[in-house]
Amino acid sequence: MKNMKKEVYSSFDGKLNVDCQNGYTITEIKDFYEVEFSSVWQDVNDSKVRIRKKFLPECDFENYERICELKRYIEDGLGDYGQCWYSGKWYGYDMICKIQEKYQVNNWKYCV
Repeated sequence: MKNMKKEVYSSFDGKLNVDCQNGYTITEIKDFYEVEFSSVWQDVNDSKVRIRKKFLPECDFENYERICELKRYIEDGLGDYGQCWYSGKWYGYDMICKIQEKYQVNNWKYCV
């Protein structure tokens, strides 16, 4: 069976517009919740993360601050919280740590 995706939460109804300019959707994928951020002001197609389900209970789906905190943890390689999408590829904790160690930098995105 392929990766079955099912949208489980959206922070907005319908489409983004002048009244609702930013938002995110959460899709369930096996062991992860994939969070995709949207904005009318910028192209954020690359702005998505996969958060391990154990770190994002359903009661936190509406908690934008918690989701952003987990996104930062993932992108900064602070623990195995999930994966981030960058430049057309998924990066997990192990890969981020390898890049940071190899180049001796915290901002690994400049090295890939």
